[in-house]
Amino acid sequence: MTYSYVDKTLEFFKLYETKNLDDYLKRLYFIYPTLHIEHDRLGEILIEAQKRFKTSFHHIKVIGSKHQGFSFIDKYKNGKIKYVEDTSDIDLAIIDSYLFNNLLTNTMIETENFTLRTKFKKPDYFQYYRKNIMSGFIRPDSLGCYRDRKLFEGFSKDMEGEYGIKVSAAVYLNEISFITRLNKQIRGFYELEEVKHGLK
Repeated sequence: MTYSYVDKTLEFFKLYETKNLDDYLKRLYFIYPTLHIEHDRLGEILIEAQKRFKTSFHHIKVIGSKHQGFSFIDKYKNGKIKYVEDTSDIDLAIIDSYLFNNLLTNTMIETENFTLRTKFKKPDYFQYYRKNIMSGFIRPDSLGCYRDRKLFEGFSKDMEGEYGIKVSAAVYLNEISFITRLNKQIRGFYELEEVKHGLK
C-alpha cells in the first residue's frame, strides 16, 4: 500500500466519526509533513510561490494526495480510495487574507463590479467565482482579472517546465475558510464504500 495518512484518518473516524474534524484537519495540514514530494524540491517551489504571489512562506500549504498520500475526492465515482500517483498534481493552498482581498478587488475593478462578465475566462465562471468568494475561496482560473489569471497560469507553467509536474494554487481568505472547505471534502471521503467497509 502507498505510504499515506489513510490509517491515521480511518483511526480518527473510528474514534470520533465525523466529530472534531476541524481538529484533525489542522493537524493533518499544519503539523504532519508532506509525504510525496522531496522536501528540498518542495522548498524551492514554495519559495517561488512566495515571490510570485507576494505572500508569506508560512501561508502556503500542500494539500491533496501529494501531501497525504491519498485523495478525499472520489474522482472515478467507484467508492474506492484513490492513492497518490507519480503524475498526481501538486496542489497548493495559499491562506492569505491580503492576497485574497487584492485578487477580489482587481476582479471587481476589471469587471466593473461584475457587470462585464465577458472578462471571465468562460461564461459560467462568474457564478462559480461568486459562489466560491462567499465561502472565502478563489480558484485562479475563475478570476475576472486577466493579469491575475496570467500570474497564476504562468506560475503553473513555469513549475511544470522546471519540475515536470503540474503545480496548481488556490487562495483562501483565512484559516476558517480553508478548514471549512476541507471539512466538506473529508466528509465525502467518510462516505466512500471502501472507507465504510474499513471502519466495520
